[in-house]
Amino acid sequence: MTKTIAIGGMTCASCAARIERTLSKLEGVKKASVNLASEKLTIEFDGASLETIKARIAAIGYRALDKRPDAEESAKILRAKLLAAILLAAPLLYIAMATDMKNADNPSFYAVVQALLALAIMGAGYRFYLAGFRTLFALSPNMDSLIAIGTSAAFGYSLFSSVQIALGDASGAEGLYYESAGVIIALTLLGKMLEAKSKAKANEALDALLDLAPKTATVLENDAEVEKPIDEVAIGDILIVRPGGHIPIDGEVVGGRSSVDESMLTGESLPVGKTLGDLVFGGTLNLNGALTFRAAKSRGETALMQIARMVEEAQGSKAPMARLADKISGVFVPFVCLIAVAAGATQYIIGADLAFALKVFISVLVIACPCALGLAAPAAVTIAAGLAFRRGALVKSGEALERLGKVSAVFFDKTGTLTEGDIGARFDGDERVLPLLVAAEAKSEHPIGKAIAALAPVQFEAESFEAIAGVGVKAIVEGKTIEIGAEKEGIIARIDGKTAGVFTISDRIKADAKSAIKALKSLGLEITMLTGDNEKTAEAVAKALEIDRFKARASPQEKAAEIAAARQAGKISIFMGDGINDAIALTQADVGIAVGAGTDIAIKSADIVLMRDDLICVADAITIGRAAIRNVKQNLFWAFCYNSLSVPIACFGLLNPMIAALAMSLSSVSVLANALRLKNMKFGAPATPAETRVVKRRLNVGADFRNRSP
Repeated sequence: MTKTIAIGGMTCASCAARIERTLSKLEGVKKASVNLASEKLTIEFDGASLETIKARIAAIGYRALDKRPDAEESAKILRAKLLAAILLAAPLLYIAMATDMKNADNPSFYAVVQALLALAIMGAGYRFYLAGFRTLFALSPNMDSLIAIGTSAAFGYSLFSSVQIALGDASGAEGLYYESAGVIIALTLLGKMLEAKSKAKANEALDALLDLAPKTATVLENDAEVEKPIDEVAIGDILIVRPGGHIPIDGEVVGGRSSVDESMLTGESLPVGKTLGDLVFGGTLNLNGALTFRAAKSRGETALMQIARMVEEAQGSKAPMARLADKISGVFVPFVCLIAVAAGATQYIIGADLAFALKVFISVLVIACPCALGLAAPAAVTIAAGLAFRRGALVKSGEALERLGKVSAVFFDKTGTLTEGDIGARFDGDERVLPLLVAAEAKSEHPIGKAIAALAPVQFEAESFEAIAGVGVKAIVEGKTIEIGAEKEGIIARIDGKTAGVFTISDRIKADAKSAIKALKSLGLEITMLTGDNEKTAEAVAKALEIDRFKARASPQEKAAEIAAARQAGKISIFMGDGINDAIALTQADVGIAVGAGTDIAIKSADIVLMRDDLICVADAITIGRAAIRNVKQNLFWAFCYNSLSVPIACFGLLNPMIAALAMSLSSVSVLANALRLKNMKFGAPATPAETRVVKRRLNVGADFRNRSP
């Protein structure tokens, strides 16, 4: 079982690493991955209970929440705290810098005023101390620990100096560092506020998706309309939605007729007609007629929520290149504490006074916070996954996103992927034949099987059904054995071993296929078409699309073997398909891409699902993957450089603690700002479903189907 849990109380990569480390030791937990940017834990477990997992999270000082903390609300709270801190820090800084304490008439008064102002600012940042000392005492210090130790040391030393002043020792004025403690907290709050706002922007794609789901539904009870929260709607309830309203939950139409805008799920900008027996999906927009429908799923199982979960899991999973940063961040804070103590002690031993040694100690602690390291990869993955979804590609994991950016070869299935078809048929005159064949294909997930099943209303139910990958289907209907499969003559249907009909599928290249292949070639990719079709048809399609290499009459195993051979040659490959017979190849490829209109098996086997039947999405997804890799590398490079250069400078006493706090805050913000640049990427095709040319994949079956010859 895999669950995504919102986590509260995290401040840096050390927090994320500690949660992962702790949960990974729990019996029954297979994998735990924390995304600092989205503040979520994705955990795979079997045997451990969810309550035990949440309890363990609470035991180490964090909170398992029902939903991700509202980044905008967090920014609002931080803004209020920051304002209070700035208003208090201004007079504190003025008194510290402008007042000649040694010559003042009452130096103790100024020392007390500074102490009170600093204490009030530290109160605004009380969370740093609660979390910082808690994790410190648990021997797992984090960023808050560094801030808490540094500012507490500055305040404590200043307090000691204030006592000296009160006892008449004017030299104590040289040891007042109240302004350092106060300004460090104020600047850290500034960084946290900017970080919260950036996180809100990073997650806005997912938030916008979730906002599509209505919060309430109109339920019919005893012929009366009752408004209910969506969570209280039960499977089987009868609901009504009027023109202009969003459909609250997945269901089956039981009354009315309308058109529904399903572009948020499929990317298809044209309205879809809905009438008795049709399925409707939560979050889609009802356009011009009232619909009554029966709820078929709970809120958590709707198509919209499943997509949202997949986006969350993609954002929560780690790209392989992020693991180096995670390992370093996990040991970085304890290491920094040792460096800070060593640097301060060394300065004191070689002759510096205690005040200077303390300044070095505080500067090293504050400048070395590993926030930038922890945000470098998850921020880019979060934004890239959201951007890919907006372009029509649902990326299931950070690993898939990274592999996508390294792809050098693309393998395409032909039928249903590069081509769409017209269907023709010839069968004997018995009017019972078609209903029997329709019943046999009713449970099929193959596009051709679905097309056959849609030719007539279902009159019978199959007593047994078996789909044989790459061959066809076998079913028992009304006591008769029905076999439908591909042979040289076409798709042959047999009833009790006797030929009952022939279906023929003629391929037509999709309108956007050639431009998509051209776009992929422009990215320097090697294109190969793998198809179970005959040599002549495969050659014609490959020539029309300018595909240099193809393999005809390829079985599912042969398709997988082609991909395995590419891997042995050092190529990172994509396979794109939509049928049951593509499942092996989708799994074998480094990145499997399924068309959203394809089979459930193909979609489950794939790493990426195209939400609309628009092949240009593949080129866009690869472009996004490449940009994400570049962005993560840039972020990691600058984060490593920042810490590598700043810590030695602080160790030599060349960095004021207040400047260190500002630099630390800005380093995190700069990483997030760089990741947010991904949102400004330019593409060759329009981004919104309404503007995008969508080619709807369908089998054109007319009312005169029975009379058509192959």
